[in-house]
Amino acid sequence: MSTDTFIAVGFSLLTTAVWAGLIAYMKKMFKKLSAAQSGMKAILYDRIVQMYNKYEEPMCLPIYARKTLDEVYKAYKQMDGNGTAESLYKKMMDWPTSESE
Repeated sequence: MSTDTFIAVGFSLLTTAVWAGLIAYMKKMFKKLSAAQSGMKAILYDRIVQMYNKYEEPMCLPIYARKTLDEVYKAYKQMDGNGTAESLYKKMMDWPTSESE
């Protein structure tokens, strides 16, 4: 085997190993990112449900709570949230607002 062939084969193996390592690292990071996104979506969903339960009896939202609800719901929808939270959101957005809690 000539030196040029040896170098070419060595470089090819090294390149393959680097790409394999990079792909494995990216898969690991994607898995972590996916888990973080799922956790955040669950927290946002829980917050919408908490707000519904808190204000269901008076059926009235303080202005600050309506703004918070809107921001939380927008983030939840961007994470492909489902229709259950959307149903609660729409109900709460139909409620009147008040200046204080």
